[in-house]
Formats: sequence, structure tokens, C-alpha cells
Amino acid sequence: MITRSLHDVPGPRSKSHHLYSQECADLTRHPAIVDRLVGLMGEDILAWGMCFLERHPNERFLWHTDIEHVAWPGISVCLGLEGMTPRSSLIVAEGSHLVPYNPQDNGISNYRAIMDHVRSYSANARLVQVPLHPGQFFLFHGKLWHASHNTSNGTRTSAIIQYSPSSARIAIPLSLRRRVDHR
Repeated sequence: MITRSLHDVPGPRSKSHHLYSQECADLTRHPAIVDRLVGLMGEDILAWGMCFLERHPNERFLWHTDIEHVAWPGISVCLGLEGMTPRSSLIVAEGSHLVPYNPQDNGISNYRAIMDHVRSYSANARLVQVPLHPGQFFLFHGKLWHASHNTSNGTRTSAIIQYSPSSARIAIPLSLRRRVDHR
């Protein structure tokens, strides 16, 4: 269990908290998470990224895919920490991992446009508000389109952990504002 607050974790504010905190490193290896990942990816996996996200009441995070997974395969884990409720959790577009482009690269941001694009690749796609609470986690394909809108009255904190096969060529982008090179 993480006992430090988001602001107490040493090191840079990036996707590398597991390199600076033993508690965070232990979390990336938690059997409940790893056992499910092994079933999906095999035993040779790498936890290459970990960060914490806070979302305040009525705060939105626009539709996107995890930019790194444009360049290499992987699975992301959203772990609910403080204040996580179904009203503050992720919204995902089922089947969107099949779409060969990203919503952030194409200016796709409203729910209707999201579903129009996704249904052209996955006819039964639907939007799902993931019902997470503190201590629960959700694994998702790195290319799954997701967003959040904290409609609760409280701030929620989550941990995002990203995994890939150890054979993947990991190349963390210098800026998240630039598109990852597909080479």
C-alpha cells in the first residue's frame, strides 16, 4: 500500500516514480496485477512507467490513447487510490484499440464523434464508465481510447502503471506534445 502522498514521492514528476520509491516499485510487482498481466502478455514483461494523477471536481481529461503505445505494444493499469468512485473514474470506448489512429491526433473529442469513429472499426462499441473504487484496478490495452470527467464532489488520485513485453523497444518521448515517431 502506498503511504506517501503524491507530493512526497521523490524524483522528477514523470512516469518514473517506481524508480525513486520502493513502495511504488513494489506496487508495480503486486501479484494481483502481475498475475493478470502474465495471463495476457506472458511472463517476460517490463513495468516501464508509473505516475500518479489527480483529478479535481469537474476536471476533464480529454480523449486520448497513451502516446507511448503508438510506438510499442503494452498494457496500462489504472489503480484507484484516494477518492476514486465510478463518477471520477475512466471512461473508455470499447473496441477503440482497433482504430489505427488516435483521437488526440485527429481532434476527436466529443462522445458522438468518438463513437462514430470507433464504430467504423468495431460495430458493437460502446462507452463505458469504469466503476473503480480505492484499491481496485483496471487493465487496458495501451491503444484503448479513454478520457475522464470527475463528476464527483471530491478529488481523486490514481496510479497509472504501464507495462510492455520486455522485447519491446521502449523510447519514452521527450515531450508529450509531439507525436511519437512510428519507425
